[in-house]
Amino acid sequence: MAVDLAVDLYPSEMKRIYQHVLPALNASAMKVRDRDRFPEEVRERFASMGLKADVVSWSEVYIDGVKQLDDRGEPLLSPEITISGRITEESEHDYDRMQYEVQAQHAAKAGNPDVRRKSSVAMPNTGKLWTPGKP
Repeated sequence: MAVDLAVDLYPSEMKRIYQHVLPALNASAMKVRDRDRFPEEVRERFASMGLKADVVSWSEVYIDGVKQLDDRGEPLLSPEITISGRITEESEHDYDRMQYEVQAQHAAKAGNPDVRRKSSVAMPNTGKLWTPGKP
């Protein structure tokens, strides 16, 4: 499964996509019998994160140059998904949020509890309060 991005994503969104959304979609894609239903599932799963996404194409799966077949002997297909935007458009990408999320990830890996415990942060450029884990 391939995913193309037409929008900047925050680290927390990327983490959620790679840990939760894509594994669920991979499992569904392997069982897909109706290619019309799968794009609906893609749109629903990404919409739950506030993102617009769709299946733009399907390609046959090859491993070591050998075409893979499903249990009915038909070619196994892999979807190409494009994340095209946000359901609620941002006027601009919040680089303060991006910076905070990256710093918080590094601090969490290093075991620094101070960054992880903050309930909200005043962003210097906007003055708005932003709470980690909330869009």
